[in-house]
Amino acid sequence: LAVIFSLFLSAAYAHPAIVLVMWANAGLYFLFYLAWIRKQRKDLFFSVVYFFIVLTAWLFIHAFWIYPTLQIGNHLLENSTRNDGVAVLQGVSIHTPLQIVIRLVHNGVYYIDRIYGSIYTSLFYLILSWFIPIISLFAIKLLRKVKDSKFYTALFFVSLFLSVGSNFPTGWILIWLFETFPLLQVLRNPYEKFGINLVIAYAPFFAIGTIVIGEKISGFLKIQKAMLPVVGLFVFLICVIFVWPMWNGSFAGGKIFNPWVQVPDYYKEANNWLSSQKGDYRILQVPLIPGDGMKYTWEHSFQGIEPSEYIF
Repeated sequence: LAVIFSLFLSAAYAHPAIVLVMWANAGLYFLFYLAWIRKQRKDLFFSVVYFFIVLTAWLFIHAFWIYPTLQIGNHLLENSTRNDGVAVLQGVSIHTPLQIVIRLVHNGVYYIDRIYGSIYTSLFYLILSWFIPIISLFAIKLLRKVKDSKFYTALFFVSLFLSVGSNFPTGWILIWLFETFPLLQVLRNPYEKFGINLVIAYAPFFAIGTIVIGEKISGFLKIQKAMLPVVGLFVFLICVIFVWPMWNGSFAGGKIFNPWVQVPDYYKEANNWLSSQKGDYRILQVPLIPGDGMKYTWEHSFQGIEPSEYIF
């Protein structure tokens, strides 16, 4: 059912990295299941058959966009060097050092560009951002009681390793992987792409840690009913106050960068005219841009990678 439903959400796979991120979760859990959960041979057989049936079904039902994407991807890989992805990785990793990633924030968005305002540079929000890793540490003593703790632990460290990019302490390993396996270049902005899995890995540890702290505080106060308000307070601080941009509509720069883009009709007219011309020719588009980014001041504007290859 999930595979069939994913057909209607196929636009979510706008980048090959999204596919890799999604199946990395499923694949890692598949390996975890084989290693730690299976009890009998029939469990092993079922898990292997089930995983590959689901994977095959997903590939088949999404073949309408996977096949042309692979054709384009092969062409792009042929025209790129192994150093391209490494250079981008090193460039974007400036904003994702370890002390930033473990707090689930972004140096460029929060502290340099200040898309959500200067409030995130205040002492209160700086302290609040450390609540997530600190509270999660309180879950360590109860991990053995959680059946899937090994999976979430593995997912956490894999996601953390990728999200810190080329930074200390494991950046040199990721650079080596990029140079050895060019396909990994789809993750050249790994925190942006793979960071969602870090959030998923954090979730059970934060939940358990919140309960542990609630129990400790209620025990210290000798008020058993105090646990629920303490847990509620932590949840409110992290899931409401800390992520307030998600509640007021400014998440991902929503109030600054309108996510809805409308290309003016004259681009379509120009495209039709260009397509009607016979023979071989080249198009010189001005102004020339120094990088790969561009902002168009349309009514519903666009800011991002220069889009002419998609428009024309």
